[in-house]
Amino acid sequence: MSFFAAMLTRVVNDLPYAILFPWPLFLPVVGVLLARRRGLEQRLLGLSGLPFWRELAGDALLGLLAGFLSSLLLLYLGLPLYPDDFAYILPVALLLMLLDMRYLCLAYAGGILSLLHLIFRWPSIHLPNLLALVAALHLTESIMIAVDGHERALPAYFRLRNRGTVGGYLLQRVWPMPLLYLSVATGALPPGGVQYLKPPSWWPLIPLAAEHVGKQIVFFALPAAVILGYGDLALSRTPRAKSLRTAGFLALYGLVLLGLAVAAAHQPGLAWAAAVFAPCGHEAVLYFARRSEIHGKPFFFPRPEGVPILAVLPGSPADRMGLTPGMIVTKINDHPVKTKAEAVTGLTEMPFFVTITAVSPGGALEKNYEFRSETSRLGILFAPAPEEPAHVDVAPWRFFPVRRRKR
Repeated sequence: MSFFAAMLTRVVNDLPYAILFPWPLFLPVVGVLLARRRGLEQRLLGLSGLPFWRELAGDALLGLLAGFLSSLLLLYLGLPLYPDDFAYILPVALLLMLLDMRYLCLAYAGGILSLLHLIFRWPSIHLPNLLALVAALHLTESIMIAVDGHERALPAYFRLRNRGTVGGYLLQRVWPMPLLYLSVATGALPPGGVQYLKPPSWWPLIPLAAEHVGKQIVFFALPAAVILGYGDLALSRTPRAKSLRTAGFLALYGLVLLGLAVAAAHQPGLAWAAAVFAPCGHEAVLYFARRSEIHGKPFFFPRPEGVPILAVLPGSPADRMGLTPGMIVTKINDHPVKTKAEAVTGLTEMPFFVTITAVSPGGALEKNYEFRSETSRLGILFAPAPEEPAHVDVAPWRFFPVRRRKR
């Protein structure tokens, strides 16, 4: 059996233990976050999409996939983590969450613990191992964002400084993840209780801690659970394009942090660079991702050729007709429309029949879409006019510069 096949078998055999415990303890937290998102969806759109339990089950299944990927990555690369290290990072992350939800990310807890260790020699942690875990989880998170980050994006009106109101999307995803992490024990063990493997020469990628060198050791997998989350804005790009862009930057962050963690294991002087980069590099990724949206050209904004469609409600007549977000409505009932007010007026003039002429973004050919029923139930949300009230104020000078208005 190859080494990769052995690690794959280990994950398949042992991950169910993490699914049984402690993973179920994290599901109520995800349920609360999901309920908050659904409440926001109800306020913005007047409806919620999928039933609550179906959404929770979908997020849980994706979390299982993420847990499988992360566990395989940790075991195959040989990124051992000591139980005491894991015992520190989760409580610190939960405490930081009380300040702001974005601090729930382990990059901040890992960075703070690492800096405390370097400055005060407390707590006693294995810094390279802890930061390698943070890096591996962010590599998995980048994959999840690329695959699922754009799903169930919430359309909303945003107030930009010096630009007025524009259309965009709130991206909010949460994945509860069971996890197996590699740990180390020393001492004599019965031969029948150990599987002997010949690992590659580079394994483990993070060398053993000094207290284990020269001793009889055994590697084993321990169960745990974490929550991966993603929150972002899509103003100058579609949700799909935005999530792919963020996933690319986050993958780069994870690779650089992993490289620094491995380097710090061999050259202790580089531990400072790894400890500082963990929170600051993560914050920089999020800051520049937001900045590019705030200062970029709005995607859902009135244009000379017509009015963009911000959102099409799933299962609505507009959805069945083939209209999609990003299309530009140029005519309604053969009358040109240049503003949202003209588009809304055109839909109400003939309450039981409408012909919509629209073109895809960047497309050259217009296409007609006919609807023969009550036009008030068409299911289209147009991009706002600059003077319209906004659901969300965006302040460009702050990290994570979003605050919702009280309504």
